[in-house]
Amino acid sequence: MRQLSKFGPVVAAVACALLVVPPARADFQYGHVYVTHAGTGDPFTPIDTIYEIDPASGQVTPFLQYTNNRGLGGMAFTPDGSGLRVFRRSLNQILEVRSDASQSVVLSGSDGLAGPAGDNGLAYDRNRDLFAFNDGFDHITRFPQGNGPSQFFGSTLPGYGSIAFGASGDLYWGGANEISGPEGLVKRFTPDGQIHDFDAYDGPGTGRVQSLTGDSQGNLYVMTDENTGTIYKYPAENAALRQTLITGFQTSSGVLGISPDERTLFVGTNAFLFGVDLETGERTQLAQIPGDARVNGLVVYVPEPAPVFGTALLLIVATRRGFVAADRLHQGDRK
Repeated sequence: MRQLSKFGPVVAAVACALLVVPPARADFQYGHVYVTHAGTGDPFTPIDTIYEIDPASGQVTPFLQYTNNRGLGGMAFTPDGSGLRVFRRSLNQILEVRSDASQSVVLSGSDGLAGPAGDNGLAYDRNRDLFAFNDGFDHITRFPQGNGPSQFFGSTLPGYGSIAFGASGDLYWGGANEISGPEGLVKRFTPDGQIHDFDAYDGPGTGRVQSLTGDSQGNLYVMTDENTGTIYKYPAENAALRQTLITGFQTSSGVLGISPDERTLFVGTNAFLFGVDLETGERTQLAQIPGDARVNGLVVYVPEPAPVFGTALLLIVATRRGFVAADRLHQGDRK
């Protein structure tokens, strides 16, 4: 068995208790953006925190704040919208956080978890299986119905990476070739685990892939660090149709998500949330997290599940700020 050399401190830390300060909550809010900030180590502040952002008003609210820094990272809502899965890398754990900010450990090393990583490091498929980028073993792991034990799904290259599903049902991994590069790469995994090279990037900059996401129309979006931040659009998940949506983003890192109406690409970078118009490529600042926070993971609350696999609809009215949620039309809307 391969040794978990990249991940030395993890095992000893797994037994550490999780101490949280949960604010009173009513529910996850449809169309809101949830982001993680990972602290740089104890006792530095701000500490590991999940923030809730209303992209219409720009309001930022701490949703759940921890009392230590343990590599809070990528997130994915459960398909029914009842829970938020999030990993804490240095504890080698995936937690499920509920709308009242209560939480429990649902997956750990005993389930086959080995260093979860990636700004988009967790994703659900149509079958409600949970996929995680397992950086400790440089592979993608599947957890059937979101539970252990794990199943090996496919190998990646050494180094951090992000994962996301396309409308086709194929899973995409984006990262960098740390062996002969760095050169940014995206690989495509079919549901049966076959691997295909999708696209590569070589600068200016390293071309490293920061994040990727897909929509229900078959478009794939990839952010690299080329030219201080470049976002590409791939219609029909076809590498030959690559388009530059925006470049010169003035950041070397970012994490992506899609608005419920699929007109806006959310980009979390440093302490900011931006919206990029998917027709024009125009960028708008939507929110700023106070203090020295840095967006590490990002997910949009659209349960049961959408935009790629669901039936929810959010009516959006354009304004000078970008958009305002005008009404919510959602079958089976939870009260």
